[in-house]
Amino acid sequence: MEIAAAVVAVIGTVLGAGVVGVQQYCAARSQRREALRDRALKALCQLSTALADHRCAMWVREDLRLSGAAPADVAAAREASHVTRSAVTAPQVALMALLPQVRAEVDAAVRATYEMR
Repeated sequence: MEIAAAVVAVIGTVLGAGVVGVQQYCAARSQRREALRDRALKALCQLSTALADHRCAMWVREDLRLSGAAPADVAAAREASHVTRSAVTAPQVALMALLPQVRAEVDAAVRATYEMR
């Protein structure tokens, strides 16, 4: 009888450890998915902001150029548009690395913004 109780105790311990291990695995997997989602959302927000800033800078630049503004003002606007264009790269790369399935859409959005002129 004592042997049977010991066997049941060992089996129960092993099964309990297995269940806990599966629960920990599922929890860790869920946390990784959530972290990926959070990083992707952050990159998407940064890319959206950078694209909007670049569109605005390009509009100002072209408006100055077309209205015959002073060359110094046009040059300053050109410099500002170069800064905003550079700000697009990091979130673009991050988003494509985190969510490669949206690469075509990200490229299209960036290309459309760059082709404003």
